[in-house]
Amino acid sequence: MIELLRIPLVNRPGQLFDVVTILSKAGVDMKALSLTNHGGDASEVLLLVTNMVKAREALAESGRKASSQPAVVVEVPDRAGGLASVLEATTKAGLSINDLFTFVTRVEGKALAVVTFDDNERAATLLREAGVSVVDQKAIAADGRSREAGPYLLDDYLGGSFFW
Repeated sequence: MIELLRIPLVNRPGQLFDVVTILSKAGVDMKALSLTNHGGDASEVLLLVTNMVKAREALAESGRKASSQPAVVVEVPDRAGGLASVLEATTKAGLSINDLFTFVTRVEGKALAVVTFDDNERAATLLREAGVSVVDQKAIAADGRSREAGPYLLDDYLGGSFFW
């Protein structure tokens, strides 16, 4: 599992620009971003960043609220129907998805889906049992580059080193 950065925003022009600028000045590389408008004045941005500690510190210093949340990262075949195979596994396992966003990666033919569930540990176990490749914490440790979790590390998919 990984940590996903969750930042509430007010629906006003420049809010996302402000967050991106804060992280950029702190030297934090964003690898994936999802923005959701919850209606009214409420929005939220979900980020996969290379350095969670620096990101949270920079946002706190600027007065921005942020939290981190565990998320499951799964490999998705980058082809028509690739996500359907993952969703089939979650459906058969009776898992409810809270958040999900996908993106292509540097690894040919592979995309990633970042997913939050009500029970991420159970979800990761059930997905592995269904044959879905789950990128876990060992696979994203910047030191040691353990290959125990699978053939690729998050670094391989996205480039950069991740620090949690």
